[in-house]
Amino acid sequence: MDIKQLKFLIALEQTRHFGQAAARCHITQPTLSMRLRNLEDELDLVLVTRGQLIEGLGNNQLDLGVCYLDHVNPSYFEFFEIGETRVGLLYDNRHFHFDGTQMSWEDAAELPLGMLSNGMHYRKSIDLSFRSRGLDPQPILESDSTYQLLQAIHEGFCCAIMPLDSGLEEPIEHLSFIELPDASVLAPLGLVMRKTEPRSAIAEKCFAEARTLFSRTH
Repeated sequence: MDIKQLKFLIALEQTRHFGQAAARCHITQPTLSMRLRNLEDELDLVLVTRGQLIEGLGNNQLDLGVCYLDHVNPSYFEFFEIGETRVGLLYDNRHFHFDGTQMSWEDAAELPLGMLSNGMHYRKSIDLSFRSRGLDPQPILESDSTYQLLQAIHEGFCCAIMPLDSGLEEPIEHLSFIELPDASVLAPLGLVMRKTEPRSAIAEKCFAEARTLFSRTH
């Protein structure tokens, strides 16, 4: 361990962005990532909870990514908004029954809820929607795995607040959605591509075609 590694870690903590931290330290982003991983290996500790998708784009491991745009730096990435995220309550209709097409947040707060883990972007949005209404639900299950939440829903253990327009609202045996009104989503979802070379011709073509397609649907 050396003092430079600690300076890199401090810069990342202050900026919360690999690209900005690297620029502040006058090194490349891959170098910053490598030096911090070396420090973690040396200490046998996880020091950085990484946004794998953005890091992968920055390090040329990925060509394109779909993510929330609040942590995307326009100096390093091109992006466009895909659309607004709506939310609904996902439940197994063998275990729960609700009337109507919409449920209030007050009623949802009284249900046995499964939620994504604290700190995850979508969980922050859901917490904000509850807090803005003076509500503080206590989930009976928290997980960073959507698959685990779906298993719990299928068993009737809980319901979960999930994004609509995700494919889950299509007919799936025993699963139903009911919409929640006026959800506050912290950032729009978007398609992201690295600005700097190397960039593949296929990625650039896909990005351009997708931008055209989504501009027609909005």
